[in-house]
Amino acid sequence: MRDVVKLNTSYVNDAVGHELREYWEKMTRVRMEFFDDPGPCGTGVRVVGHAHPDLLIEVEAIAYLPSTAATPPPAA
Repeated sequence: MRDVVKLNTSYVNDAVGHELREYWEKMTRVRMEFFDDPGPCGTGVRVVGHAHPDLLIEVEAIAYLPSTAATPPPAA
């Protein structure tokens, strides 16, 4: 999880106003349980539905893992 640099989240929710904000804040709190502060950057998109009808949240994670095979250039 420490290698995750971006988290894209799509979520199904038809709330508006305060209820939508409350939902978003809860979703963010749960997300932050898995990452050190400040966590990876992210994008959230509200959608009408996902491929599976009972799916409410879908997450795509992008991670960066530096190559251990690469040799750093010599110091100048």
